[in-house]
Amino acid sequence: MNPGVRAARLMLLIVVAMQALPAIGLTPGWQRVDLEAHRFLMVATTTLRITEPSPAALAAELVAVPGHAALPAPEAGVLRLDADSILPGVTSRLSVWLARDSLQLLQRERVDSVRDGRYKLTRFLADGSYEWQRRGGKKTRDLEPSRWHLKRERFRPLGPPARCTDALGLLLLAAELVRGTEARAESAVCTDDAVVGVVLVRAGDEAGAGAVLRRPCRRVSLAIEQTDGDVEDFRLLGLSTGLLVCVDAASGAPLQLLGSEPRLGAFTIEATRIETRDR
Repeated sequence: MNPGVRAARLMLLIVVAMQALPAIGLTPGWQRVDLEAHRFLMVATTTLRITEPSPAALAAELVAVPGHAALPAPEAGVLRLDADSILPGVTSRLSVWLARDSLQLLQRERVDSVRDGRYKLTRFLADGSYEWQRRGGKKTRDLEPSRWHLKRERFRPLGPPARCTDALGLLLLAAELVRGTEARAESAVCTDDAVVGVVLVRAGDEAGAGAVLRRPCRRVSLAIEQTDGDVEDFRLLGLSTGLLVCVDAASGAPLQLLGSEPRLGAFTIEATRIETRDR
């Protein structure tokens, strides 16, 4: 793509995101959700956890990038989401740090067991993003993934816009949408290689949703409206198109997710346990 055209499209997404991503500032009503998806004899599980790291913890977790201005943790605090998944033959963990007041993506860390282990850390900056990719092996088996062999590191000057969340942040945005009076919301999402504009629309209520946990829920549909980069890079817990999130009316947790995985087709992800936050 022509660099001028790419820059113009990024600026458009910046404007959309700055207008659309709301101030959140609320504490989610849940702290853990166990999810399952079934296909034939295969079972995939994911445990979502949400925490609010202390300033001391954030100082250790959010990495500095020499020579660049990393996006700081806001005074309102930071939400950390961890998604631990077990798929047939693969385990993985995705961790994201989001600004509590805007769901701005500050940092993303991913590690999995593919080919002796893969690790990727991305720190978001005022002028782009910086990423490190590492690989595991026999010699690094006893080391933390952040100390594995460095395969590549790079700065991306045309990185994400100033207001951009992670796909996991859409779960929080959907919960915020159904709490309010608006019928729709918009957000820019930063994937590894693209900036994706996502539209969230309220899609009605259901008295008893979920095959395991039968609870009242409020449905929100998610659709990609525009993108700069590879749209196939977008995933929400493995799902990419036809997305519908059923938000637990009591806690705001994801009770059910429906959508399609590119190779395996339609999937339903069900919550089997929701652990609420003490208030």
